[in-house]
Amino acid sequence: MSDPACRGLLIVNADDWGYDGPTTDAILATFQGGTITSTTGMVYMADSDRAAALAAEHGVPVGLHINLTQPFTDPATPPEIRARQQRLIDRIGKTSGVPPEIPDTASRRRWLYDPLLQREVDRAIADQLARFEAIYATPPTHFDGHNHVDLCPNVFLSRSISRGAKLRNTLDRFPVERSAGGVLRAARQAVRSRRFVSTRYLVHIKHLHLDPDNLDPRLDLARQVPVEVMAHPGFGAEREILESSEWSAAIAGRRLGSFADFDARPLGWRESFRLLPA
Repeated sequence: MSDPACRGLLIVNADDWGYDGPTTDAILATFQGGTITSTTGMVYMADSDRAAALAAEHGVPVGLHINLTQPFTDPATPPEIRARQQRLIDRIGKTSGVPPEIPDTASRRRWLYDPLLQREVDRAIADQLARFEAIYATPPTHFDGHNHVDLCPNVFLSRSISRGAKLRNTLDRFPVERSAGGVLRAARQAVRSRRFVSTRYLVHIKHLHLDPDNLDPRLDLARQVPVEVMAHPGFGAEREILESSEWSAAIAGRRLGSFADFDARPLGWRESFRLLPA
């Protein structure tokens, strides 16, 4: 029997489902158009409840988009959950749009583990997971993070995410560069690979070469192993790519699906690099 980890699969995941009405509608349109195959939903946001109903109606596979960097916009959010979220925003910070005069807290949190922060992070993730399961009536297909918060050690070491769950890969460049940053990124992924299942590769749709005469080799890997393409249809430029003829041609003939469509064991970090192109 073949190892399911070695079956080809292309997952095109749209982040931010439920963030607001226009974002949800853009993701649904690309799902119905066959150019994304999966999404990750935010809870306690303006359109979260409608998004859950739409997912059930249209059969959209949905994971949990962990949010520790933006305030909740659903007015029905319980006060204690809203207050915890704000405390984490103050501690973890945003990963973009930080004025130059303000220290980039989020960048540090991607590397530093803070034991004093762990209980708060665990509670916040548990809150969001419980809300997800309440409105979707099913567990999430997988986990990733808003503003890449899943890179933070306090998040991927949280007991609120079960060992063996499916979690977005963190490495989108190979080979790992011979630098301090490259070594740290490899070490971080090594820790995650011991706890979680993921695709063999992750790439942002904006970074793919879609020229049919020089197609990005990372897409060809999806013929052999699971590969995730991350996209944000709520952003006009990325929706334009998703709705282009070049994108339709790039994914034609490939096995498309969601994180629910593969069942692999966690991989050692060396093994996870085995088929990646230079």
